[in-house]
Amino acid sequence: MPSPKVSIIVPVYNTEKYLIRCLNSLINQTEKNIEIIIIDDKTPDNSLKIIDEYKRIDPRIKLFRHKKNRGLGYARNTGIKKANGEYILFVDSDDYIELNAVQSLYNEANNKKLDILEGDYKKVKPDKTAVYPEYNVKDIPDGNEYIAKAKNLEGVCCNKLWKRDFVIKHQLAFPLDMFFEDNVFTYNAFLKAKRVGRIILPFYNYIIRQESITTSGINERHIKSRILLAKHFEKIFLEGKNLPGNRVRFKKFIHWLIILKIDLKKYTDKDWLLINQANDFFIKMYKKYRKKIFVNPELWSVQNILFAVSHYLAIKFVLFLIKIRSK
Repeated sequence: MPSPKVSIIVPVYNTEKYLIRCLNSLINQTEKNIEIIIIDDKTPDNSLKIIDEYKRIDPRIKLFRHKKNRGLGYARNTGIKKANGEYILFVDSDDYIELNAVQSLYNEANNKKLDILEGDYKKVKPDKTAVYPEYNVKDIPDGNEYIAKAKNLEGVCCNKLWKRDFVIKHQLAFPLDMFFEDNVFTYNAFLKAKRVGRIILPFYNYIIRQESITTSGINERHIKSRILLAKHFEKIFLEGKNLPGNRVRFKKFIHWLIILKIDLKKYTDKDWLLINQANDFFIKMYKKYRKKIFVNPELWSVQNILFAVSHYLAIKFVLFLIKIRSK
C-alpha cells in the first residue's frame, strides 16, 4: 500500500450534529489515496459513536484519543505527529470540503513542488455565503514575497495544503491555549516557505454557527488570546524585519492590538487583574511603536497611521472594516 498522498487532520470536540456531513465529504473524495486522522479531544457528546461507525466502513480512518480536552491547537499538533501523507490538510469537524478538493489541491501542489498551496474558503452563514480570500497571486514566490503580493494574507490554515516534510523540517506547530492559533501557524510557516502557490478553488466550507468556540461572547480566554496573538505577531514581525511582506506582518500585529482593545470593551467579567494586565500591555506596545510608524514609510497603512495618531481612531476604523465584511 503506497503512502497516502494527503493526510486529512480532523480534531473533534462536541460536534456530533455536524460530523456526519464532514466525514461524508472526506470518505467520498475523488482522490482515494488519503488517510483521515481524527483526533478525539475528549469530546463529551456522541461523536465517538459516529466515528466508530465510519471506521467500520472505511479503513482509511484512524482515530487517536486525548485523555483530556487539550484544545484545537494541541489536537492539530497531534494530527501532524500522526500523519503519514505527502501533504497535510486541516478540516474542522463542523465544516466540510468539496468532493474534488483533495485531488485538485494535490495535483496542483505536487506538479509545482509547493511547500504551501492556498485555495479558497466559503464563509457560510444562514443568510449568505462569501468567498475568501479576495486576492490572487499568479506566480510561485517564496512565502515572504507571497505575503507582500497578497497584501492581506488570510491567517486561516484550513484553506491551504501543507507539505508535511516542510512542516516537520521547520518544526511548525500550533500555539496552545488560545483562539485563532492558526494565524500564528500560518504566518510562521510563510516566513520559511520557499515555494507557495495559489489556486482559485472554493473547496472549503466554513460554517458559522452561534455556539462555536470562536463566535461565542468575549470571555477571559478571548482576552488572554488577544494578548498572546499580539505577542506572537510582534515576534513574527521582528523575525521578518528585513524581508518582503513585513508591512503586512506589522499591520497584523497592530490589528491584534486593536482587537484586544475592542474586546476589552465587550468583556463583562470584572476580572480587574486581567483587565489591568491587558491595558498595561496595550499601552506599552502603543508607546513602543507609534513613533516608529511615523518615521518609517515601510510601515505605513491607513490602519497603522491612524493607530499612531490616535488608537481611538484606529479602533473606529477597524470596527468599520469588520462591519463591512460582516454584511
